[in-house]
Amino acid sequence: MTETVPQAVAKQETGPIAIMWQRRNHFDAVLPSHLDVKAFTGTAAGALYASADLMEAATLSPDSLITALMRCAALGHQPGTDEFYLIPRRIKGRMTVQGSEGYRGIIERMYRSGAVAKVVVREVCAKDKFRYLEGIDDKPVHQIGGEGETGGDFFGPTGSRNRGEMVGVYAYAELTTGAVSRVVLLSKDDVMAAKEASDSKNSNYSPWNRLDGGAEHPEFKGRSMWWKTAARRLEPWVPTSAEYR
Repeated sequence: MTETVPQAVAKQETGPIAIMWQRRNHFDAVLPSHLDVKAFTGTAAGALYASADLMEAATLSPDSLITALMRCAALGHQPGTDEFYLIPRRIKGRMTVQGSEGYRGIIERMYRSGAVAKVVVREVCAKDKFRYLEGIDDKPVHQIGGEGETGGDFFGPTGSRNRGEMVGVYAYAELTTGAVSRVVLLSKDDVMAAKEASDSKNSNYSPWNRLDGGAEHPEFKGRSMWWKTAARRLEPWVPTSAEYR
């Protein structure tokens, strides 16, 4: 049956977009001062309009949408961005909206604390050169290029360096005092254990299954989640804040 104009208007007035605007006072109550509630809600609306699957999930489960947005607001992020993803996900046969903080969001909260000068999160591949001895090295020494390679040679003869499979990931922060935080080291087994514990590992929308290095480099599949896993493990050792300090 073709939807009439009055029906379409009525749907908009009672749909997830309208529900979000009705709840804007709730968002405003937890948003940090650097975020405007109108911009926050508008960004969320833009994310829904950009994805038919996300709009469907929000329509079928508006409560899950509001829950995700409240968590996003409490963390001080804009929804539907690389800092905080809004993901349609089927749980027990029901389409819902799940909120997921990206690795950029975790790192951004570290910088907002005002105590962090630099955050490093990096994957280590089988052909990389890597050294870290706890108690001796303040931070890892990680070399991607070969010995003495400079200029264009650093990137490989074709501009596509073969680093091999990802075998680990590390993260650390340099504080404004000059001190270096605890260095977090995760092996491939550690990362795969985190993936196995994730509810989204089998989802088509999951970043675990995204070709972050492009189709030509399937060895980097899910690389952003390797980074996020390391950043999450670093978080207890570094000051964070939803507000800018």
